[in-house]
Amino acid sequence: MKKKEKRFAAILELIENNQFMNIDEMCQILKVSPATVRRDLAFLEEIAQIKRVNGGALISKSQKVELPPVRLLEEKQRIAKAAVDLVNEGDTIFMDGGTTNLEIASKLALFSNITIVTTSIELAHKFSQRKDISIFVCGGIMSDVNPKVSIIGPLAEKMISYFRANICFLGTSGIHIKNGITAPYLTSAEVKNVMMRHSAKSILVADHSKFGKVYSAFVCPVEHFDMMITDRKAPQEDIDQLVSKGVSIKLV
Repeated sequence: MKKKEKRFAAILELIENNQFMNIDEMCQILKVSPATVRRDLAFLEEIAQIKRVNGGALISKSQKVELPPVRLLEEKQRIAKAAVDLVNEGDTIFMDGGTTNLEIASKLALFSNITIVTTSIELAHKFSQRKDISIFVCGGIMSDVNPKVSIIGPLAEKMISYFRANICFLGTSGIHIKNGITAPYLTSAEVKNVMMRHSAKSILVADHSKFGKVYSAFVCPVEHFDMMITDRKAPQEDIDQLVSKGVSIKLV
């Protein structure tokens, strides 16, 4: 078992056994940094294993505890590779938070002369030493409850509206043909909407585990995206319906 897999399993066991664990406790037990724990919790929340709360995490009531499939990490990397193939030098790019967009950010490091406007502090930090890539981090409220969208609120939305992007890459927690694209938090849903309104092309980047899920905050109908990049395990019936609604699909 790889080191990251062992850490995922250890985190899930700690939270299940204690009902709640705060980040400092997990750092001490696992002997890793707060940044590492936050990244792991972000991934575990994205696949609906745990629920982030202020300062720590709870087990998701809707899911039993099990080791997340590492295959998802590989699929996110393939999605990221297909995404960066759509980027050109000189582009302005909107990106929200999430593990798939962090993979995209890693591959965007091969570019120069691009501008990235993001709500994710972690994503922006990847380019902190680069002088040939312009990074704008949206001002607003930093939310510990939802680490995948680190900056939220009206100020973040206002700042995004000052830019015009060639392309935006957006992740999601839920994809449902009838109920549309949804997110756990209304504030993050609105940030996605603002990015889409001010971008020439909107790309949804999400692995197959997001299909069929519905969360409380509505983002938009599925057909509002120009393209979706997902993996080949996505339900074929859903893919066919997305195509019939005019969404271009890239399977990786």
